[in-house]
Amino acid sequence: MTNDDIELLGLMAALLLDCDNSQTYSNYPAGGAVLSQSEAHKLLILLEEFASSKKFVEGAYFVERLAGGADVYDPSIREIYLSWRKRQGRSRAMASVHWRNFINRLGVVRERSGYLTGGHLIQAERMELDYFIKMERKLLSSTGLKPRVVELLMSFVEARTQALEKIRDRDYRQNQISLKIPLNEIIHKIRSSRNKMDSTPPLSANQISAVMIIVADFSVLFTTRDWDVCGTMSSIAGAIPHSAGLP
Repeated sequence: MTNDDIELLGLMAALLLDCDNSQTYSNYPAGGAVLSQSEAHKLLILLEEFASSKKFVEGAYFVERLAGGADVYDPSIREIYLSWRKRQGRSRAMASVHWRNFINRLGVVRERSGYLTGGHLIQAERMELDYFIKMERKLLSSTGLKPRVVELLMSFVEARTQALEKIRDRDYRQNQISLKIPLNEIIHKIRSSRNKMDSTPPLSANQISAVMIIVADFSVLFTTRDWDVCGTMSSIAGAIPHSAGLP
C-alpha cells in the first residue's frame, strides 16, 4: 500500500467517524467542518489521481465484467489479470492454469480440484466466506486505521456477503456492478462543496465505506494468490449498494 493510499484512507476515515458520531450521539454537531480546506483539497486530488490511475481503470473493468456475468474466458479479462500479475513480478508461465485457479477460487466457475485441464492439474477450491472475511480484516487492520473505523468497514462488507455470494454463483438480479459510481459520487460532492468553509460534503457512511474498501483492496489486487481473489470479492462488495439498492 502506497503512502498516498494510506493518506487517502486516513482522510476518508475522518469523514466516516463523523458519520458514525452523528448517528450515535443526538447532540453531536452535524455539518461541522470535519476536514480543513487544505485537507479536503488534498483528498480531492488523491481521489482524482486514484480514479484516473491505470490500475483502477483496468481493475474496475476487470472486476465489473466478472461481477456482471461476463464469459470468464473473455480474452480481454484474462489478459488484464495476467498482465498485472507480470507487472507485480509474477510469472506468466502456465498462464491458463493460473487463470483457471483464479476463477475457481473466486467461485464464478466450479471445477473439481485436481481436474486435469490442458495437461495440468487444477489445484484451487472456492474461497470460503469466513476466510475472505479474515483476510479483509487483516488488510484493513494493517493500514493503521482506528479500530472503530475497521469495525465500521467490516460491518459494511459483512452486510453484503449474501449479495456477494449470489454474484459468485451467478444467480442474482442486480443491475450492472459499477466501481466508478461510488468514487465519482464522492469526487463530485467534494468538488461541489470545497468552497464552503463551514460544512463538509453531504456523504453517507455507505458512500464513504464503499470507496475506502475499493481503495484498500486495489492496493493488493493482483499481488498474491489470496489477494487476487479477496481483492476482487471485496471490490465487488464495495459496489453492491449502488447496484442492489442495499441500505
